[in-house]
Amino acid sequence: MLTPFNSENTERHWMPAASVEDRGSGTYVVTLEKEIIGSLELAIDSPPHGRSR
Repeated sequence: MLTPFNSENTERHWMPAASVEDRGSGTYVVTLEKEIIGSLELAIDSPPHGRSR
């Protein structure tokens, strides 16, 4: 039988990335150093009609 876990509601926390590693060819590794439960929003600043570097 499955029963719900009695816990508090989660809170949203906005925070910058701890590090961003450019692996080349448009591939990046973003480290948050936190456990994520729920969802993740990612905002990327990019030049219009171009590629981020």
